[in-house]
Amino acid sequence: MRDKTTTRLTDFHDFKFIFFENLFKSRQLYLQSQNTVLSNLWLAT
Repeated sequence: MRDKTTTRLTDFHDFKFIFFENLFKSRQLYLQSQNTVLSNLWLAT
């Protein structure tokens, strides 16, 4: 019983970790694309 609970908790922890890692990565990519757009606009003017 106890083992089941611990595996459940580690699964949840892994899920949270993967979720936040993906969130952070997508945010970085979003910021990078924003910066690219801004620098392109700045260069265009």
